[in-house]
Amino acid sequence: MNENEIELEKLDIKDDPEILSPPVVSQLYACATAVTVTGFVPHAMLALEIDGSSLPLEPAGYADPDGFTFNGIGPLTAGQVVRAKQHSGGSASDWSAPVTVRDHTQDYPAGPPRPEVSPEPVYQCGSRTGVRNLLVGCNVWITADSSEVGRIDGAKEHQGVNVNPDYAVNQRVRAWAEMCRDPSPPSTEYIAGPPPNPLPTPAIDDTYEGGDRIRITNLVNGARFTIDRAGTILGPYRTWGHAHLVTLTPQFVASETIEVTQQMCASDPPSDPGKTEVKPCSDLPAPQVHPIQVGATSVIVTSWVAGAQIKIFQGTEEIGDGGPAIIMLTRPVTADDPVYVYQVVGDCQGSTVRVVNPRCVEPPTGGNPAGRNLFPVGHKDFASGPYGGSVYYPAEDDGNSEDFNKRWAEVSRSPIVFMAHGNHYTHYEPGNRENESCSAPSGWPEIPNHQGYRYLQIQLARMGYIAVSVDCNTTNCVGNSLGNIEQRADLIMGTIDHFKSLDSGGDAIFGDKIDFENVGLIGHSRGGEAVVIAGNQAPNRLDIKVKAVISLAPVNHDTYTPDGYAFMTILPANDGDVSDNGGARFYDITKPMPFKSQIYIDWANHNYFNREWVKDEDGRTPPAILQRGEHERILSRYGCAFLRTFLMGHGLTPYLTYNTHPLGIDTSNVHLSFEWADQTMVDDHEQPNDIVKNTMDEPTSQSSGMSADEFELWQGAGSPYPTNTFWGRTTGMVIESREGAVFRSQLNMAYDLQPTSEKTHEIWVRVAEVSEGGVNPPGNTGFELGLENDSGQVAWANSDEVGGVPRPFDNPPGSTKSMLSTLRFPVSCFKPEEGRFEPKEIRAIRIRFNRSEKRPLAFDVLQIVGI
Repeated sequence: MNENEIELEKLDIKDDPEILSPPVVSQLYACATAVTVTGFVPHAMLALEIDGSSLPLEPAGYADPDGFTFNGIGPLTAGQVVRAKQHSGGSASDWSAPVTVRDHTQDYPAGPPRPEVSPEPVYQCGSRTGVRNLLVGCNVWITADSSEVGRIDGAKEHQGVNVNPDYAVNQRVRAWAEMCRDPSPPSTEYIAGPPPNPLPTPAIDDTYEGGDRIRITNLVNGARFTIDRAGTILGPYRTWGHAHLVTLTPQFVASETIEVTQQMCASDPPSDPGKTEVKPCSDLPAPQVHPIQVGATSVIVTSWVAGAQIKIFQGTEEIGDGGPAIIMLTRPVTADDPVYVYQVVGDCQGSTVRVVNPRCVEPPTGGNPAGRNLFPVGHKDFASGPYGGSVYYPAEDDGNSEDFNKRWAEVSRSPIVFMAHGNHYTHYEPGNRENESCSAPSGWPEIPNHQGYRYLQIQLARMGYIAVSVDCNTTNCVGNSLGNIEQRADLIMGTIDHFKSLDSGGDAIFGDKIDFENVGLIGHSRGGEAVVIAGNQAPNRLDIKVKAVISLAPVNHDTYTPDGYAFMTILPANDGDVSDNGGARFYDITKPMPFKSQIYIDWANHNYFNREWVKDEDGRTPPAILQRGEHERILSRYGCAFLRTFLMGHGLTPYLTYNTHPLGIDTSNVHLSFEWADQTMVDDHEQPNDIVKNTMDEPTSQSSGMSADEFELWQGAGSPYPTNTFWGRTTGMVIESREGAVFRSQLNMAYDLQPTSEKTHEIWVRVAEVSEGGVNPPGNTGFELGLENDSGQVAWANSDEVGGVPRPFDNPPGSTKSMLSTLRFPVSCFKPEEGRFEPKEIRAIRIRFNRSEKRPLAFDVLQIVGI
């Protein structure tokens, strides 16, 4: 038991049988013949209401893994309102949040999204296939060699489809879907191969007495498995592989043994048996829970025992009772008390409780901004004089030089993104990519450096973008001069010209297909500075509009400033090539037009964003640096959130402003800076009025024990701040203070920060812990931000409650970097030390030290932001 767990018997909480969480209804579209409901307790009875008319109650079973689906309803029509409630133990929940049925072409104008076979691949003798990326209630079917072998009408988002007959070796398998007789593109084609030999041994998650549900893992896609329970053989069951849940009767008894074997082809032997011994109820652990934000209306459970019911309390009050993974609450979480979460499995009540202390800012995890899969992907190499590279685009089918997707072309021209790689070796020894060279010995193949971003090009093409990667090898293997960077920019501009000629010249694939009003640029290393130059020059030289530029680990000759577009820089803290993190200087000097973003990544290196750059630049390996896949996920998920926002208007900046975490990212390694245009700037410290006045030209003051002054914060010889650890290019304020000392910045008028139906307010401030001497002292530091009203009353918010001040990156010792990051303080976070505080007539913002040690902090860009 750790510090975040406590024994249930030590808490004064009692289950309230009247409390049931409202369930959750999936997004629905017209013509759906099914509705999926999640979040209910095991064996609840579910009521479904469509436009005020109730359907008969249905016994629901379990909420995990995919909820309960009402089949045979509808078909639904656009505008209908659907909601659900659950009944259990003589009590009923409130109705769920209502879901209005939409026409799917509102969200998917080129037709339903492309189905995905999941998991993949498929095997000979496979009997069941999972298909995901489906609109709930659609029809889905499987073909093998173009013949239908399985179908489900009224599908879930992730639907298993039984296959009859089983797949034969070398059959070509695809999944298909339709909604309102509107067909999706087919899935990627898979060729059924021989199954694994030998088959892996199945595994069974820990199982507890009193329960009746097991979760079996390590299953092969399409296998049949059987369960041996005390000599009683159950099954065979068909599975799509990975994991499968099965309900058994009677309930489990402690110490009984359960075995599972799996088999593919009937002529082949089954696997070895996987075994588990049922554990006593006293061993049932507390569930794992996603961090909880004040104001949250749901709790996300990240790990639980199969078949669990989840009980949620705040203080002594029960506020949730449902099924994983998302449990809606009967009231929002407050800041007052810890949240307690435990699980019940059948007749077994957990004796251990998870303790979660709500924080004012603790962003929920959302989806994958790079995971929007709509279209097959075509690709081709191109060359036109000195300009060449590769292009990926939405197509009729996967493959080389396939036709452009007709449905998408009818709906819209495609935004286009141009990518430029940086300096790298140009040739490699045949059969040995570890030995690379610029000298091009005879017979050594050329390194296709521009192909290193294929993964991102494919992701963009699936979403409807044309993604071009420019071959810049002719500019490699020479010194890092500004002229070299400008040559790369010329290659980008020439490639843009080439695609303009394809668009206007009736090209068979790209003719009249490209939207040059929505152009994005991505550059890596030397390419990262080149795209800044190209983005600045494009409006003057070409009839295009560059709307978004991503500068990845760029060099920076301090000559060009990003101008006229939304800008993002991605900075690996462990960059062994561009070790000065020049993109931080780009960020600092760039005005948001309308937005700028900095992604600073602990333990990331320079090379692993490009798949052709096979070695770490300093010869390190994980865990000294992040895995290559982690690099790629960070670039694609944050980068796609940025591009989708500014090229397609999808509004995904919450992923870039610490409001939502992207799925599958360890965000403890990722530190964000962000700024919108047209917000109220209190102080950016750039004016020549010294520390005694802020940007509003209003006075500042320092209480006894405070030592604050303004410095140019940048890295290198002659750095104005003596510790020389800052890696951007800004002027900021450094405070060295004792506990309780206050810095006050007066506002130019009284501000009303009370929330309205149209707007809420936050205070944004960039901050960094200042490294002194190259090695970080142990433990985090922090501060408090205060709002002072017209009567002199102050409410305070603690930096620890909004994400905390990031530690300087300390690897290797002696190269410690202090990098400013943005903290957002919602006005609701501010609490008075006594009495009642109304956030109106705000006259000043204060910074107070609340730590005993005199560790310096740097501050920059203090803003009042309307959301």
